[in-house]
Amino acid sequence: MNFGKILYCAVLIIALVVAVFIYAKNKNDNVHDKHTNGMITLIVTIIIGLAPVVMTLFSSEATIQVFAPEVEGKIRENDDLKKEVNNLEETIANLEQEKKELKDKNDKLNEKNFAEIIQSKLVVDGLELDGSKKSMAIVDGENYFHEDIFNELVEKNIQYDDEKDKIFVGNKEINEVTKVTLEKVSNVLYDGNGLNEYNTDSTGTFFVGGNEYSKGFVLEISDYKKDGTYGLFNLDGKFSKIEFCVGKEDSSYRIDDAKMKVFLDGEIIAEETISAQIPYMHFEFDVKDAKSLKIALFDSESEFGFYDVMLTK
Repeated sequence: MNFGKILYCAVLIIALVVAVFIYAKNKNDNVHDKHTNGMITLIVTIIIGLAPVVMTLFSSEATIQVFAPEVEGKIRENDDLKKEVNNLEETIANLEQEKKELKDKNDKLNEKNFAEIIQSKLVVDGLELDGSKKSMAIVDGENYFHEDIFNELVEKNIQYDDEKDKIFVGNKEINEVTKVTLEKVSNVLYDGNGLNEYNTDSTGTFFVGGNEYSKGFVLEISDYKKDGTYGLFNLDGKFSKIEFCVGKEDSSYRIDDAKMKVFLDGEIIAEETISAQIPYMHFEFDVKDAKSLKIALFDSESEFGFYDVMLTK
């Protein structure tokens, strides 16, 4: 038996005891009038009527259990329904989140570029090459060619090194950077006489054979100069070869050939004549283990531009 029922029974017992006590007292006093009996009835009625009110002061749950036990069951059902509703709301929220994530994935897929792969014949200078059906991809209007096409054109092996994230063209055994341009090696060309160096767009440009260059150097007029005009290089034994193109600078007012001398560690290793009447000449020199290099021009009233200067490690 719970607390509410005990309390209710206690109130009833007290009411009965009071009623019996009053009745017995009146009987002993031989009072048997209607007024007394009515008073007893009234007191008992009031006590019984106040019992539910008193019980609510102690425990509302107990009161419900005593006077309306079916309500307690409804309350439990209501709590269960609330839990089910909360679970459903959580499930719906999860489904909405999954739906949003799927939509985002779909949108990202729609944004991706998809390629159209086609096979095409290779034609070089008007000549269709036999067995040259090559693949290419068209992505958003841009053409991407298979490496075999470049192999055909340059007649060199092309390979991609994913670890170095570099594309190597040429000897497939060489997958290291072994060549550097002059402008990428700081302070190699460190001084000279009649020397104008070009290594950035801010230093201007020069012209050779009708072409404009922003990287390289120009040696001025060397005629009537005992030591000529020259550039000095600090190789520090780090390079094995140097190569470059040289031609008369287009702004020179004379067309005059020049004599070129190449010195390694102070010793002459080569003497060449540079023609001022052809666009350019290409030279290569072995500089292995050399500490210093000097390129000098003599006996010319023309200026000469040097470009595509390459050093091999």
